[in-house]
Amino acid sequence: MLLFCAITLLSAKVHQAKWPLAAQMLEKFVSLAEPLYGEKVMTSNVHNLLHVHEEVVRFGSLASISTYRFENELQHLKRMMRSGWKSLEQAIGRISEVEQFGIQEAALR
Repeated sequence: MLLFCAITLLSAKVHQAKWPLAAQMLEKFVSLAEPLYGEKVMTSNVHNLLHVHEEVVRFGSLASISTYRFENELQHLKRMMRSGWKSLEQAIGRISEVEQFGIQEAALR
């Protein structure tokens, strides 16, 4: 519940006044993670939660700095590839084909 609440608060600028509380929640979550879930859960990802508040203060809410939109579009680009060889050249070629021949983006998905 600590992690969920902290991420929820950090996800919207409307909760900016509560961001310091979210930082405390993340610190508490990280301190409880090993006793609750075991040593194996203590990865760099769990440690990095301690720095999320700093980044949100610096760059804005999680929703405004998320890479999910990019990752979602990346899947469509990957589908255009024929192999992993010369992927940059392939990407440029496929994008050029789409632009030149007016292929509907939906047809590529």
